[in-house]
Amino acid sequence: MANNERSRLMLAGTLQAMPIMQQIESFEPPTIEKEMKSVRGGRFAPDKIMTGLKEMEASITINGAGGILLKELGVLEGGTVMLDVREAGKTTGGDTTSTYHSIGGRLISVKEKTLKMGELPQTDIKLAVFRYQRTDDGLPVIDINLNTQVIDLGCGDIMSDIRRAVLMV
Repeated sequence: MANNERSRLMLAGTLQAMPIMQQIESFEPPTIEKEMKSVRGGRFAPDKIMTGLKEMEASITINGAGGILLKELGVLEGGTVMLDVREAGKTTGGDTTSTYHSIGGRLISVKEKTLKMGELPQTDIKLAVFRYQRTDDGLPVIDINLNTQVIDLGCGDIMSDIRRAVLMV
C-alpha cells in the first residue's frame, strides 16, 4: 500500500451510542500539537523543548439531528460525550482502507446552522477532547488519555517512565 493515494468513500459513526451514519456531513479530528518552549541555558543558539500537548478539540457536523440525539447531548456540566467515527475508502492501487477515530470529550457547543428554506438542517457539535484513539487499517496510530496520562503519538507511550517515576502505574 505504500505510495498509494487514498480516497474516502464512506463515513459512519455513533454519537452517544446513537448511529449517525447517513447524517455525517463533516468531521474534524483533534489536532495533536506539541507545546514547545525555548531554552537557552548558556548556549550560543537557543533550542526548543517539548513541555506538553496543547488542548485538543474535535468537531462534527451532522445533518438532521433529531430531538432524541440533541437530548442525549444535554449532558450535565463536565459530563462525557462519546463519539466514534469510521471512515473507509480505496487506494489508487485498489486496496480497501479504514480509519477508526474514538473520542471522549466534554461538550463545548451545539450550534444549529442558519435555518433557510429549502436547505437541510445541520448541527455543529464541538468537544473538548480528553481521550483520543486512532487506528488505521487495524494499526494503532494514536492513543491519548489525559485522565491516565497515556500519551502514544505513534512511537510508544512517551509518558510511561514519567508515570512510573511518580508511582502512577
